[in-house]
Amino acid sequence: MMKIMPLILCVFILAACATPYQPMGYRGGYSNMQLSDDIYKVTFAGNGFSSREYVNDLLLYRCAELANENRYDYFLMLNDSENKTESQYTTPSTISSQSTGFSSGSFSGNTYSGSNYENTNAVIQNGQTYNISKYDGAVIIKLLHDNKKEPFAFKAQTILNQISVSRPWM
Repeated sequence: MMKIMPLILCVFILAACATPYQPMGYRGGYSNMQLSDDIYKVTFAGNGFSSREYVNDLLLYRCAELANENRYDYFLMLNDSENKTESQYTTPSTISSQSTGFSSGSFSGNTYSGSNYENTNAVIQNGQTYNISKYDGAVIIKLLHDNKKEPFAFKAQTILNQISVSRPWM
């Protein structure tokens, strides 16, 4: 059990690093652009700690929130796209050393006699390479008051009730 606790702690710490639900910023987030009275382009960009599913959920949440903010009950996805950007980060190699030693001796007239001891240890640690995947998605939506003509439209309030979001402290 004690060996599992650090692993669980790491999982919670990494989960806290995922992109929070927020307007677009340096850590990612959402943005939207109004294309006409009831049509919007909505995007959500995740960071290297955000999964594809997480990004898609928050994109869907933003669409529902936008419909709700504009007093619409439904939204229909007209077009969508998803991107994955991959990169690598390599930490530098490090070298550390430790030396210990002592000397002892004595003078007798103009003559020195003694002994000397020295020990040096060096540790070389190679850098590590991390693969980083960043996901982002974009969708064009049409806001609707009802779904009579569009049976595949999403009900905004249902999406808002089903997906929980983490908002950063502001």
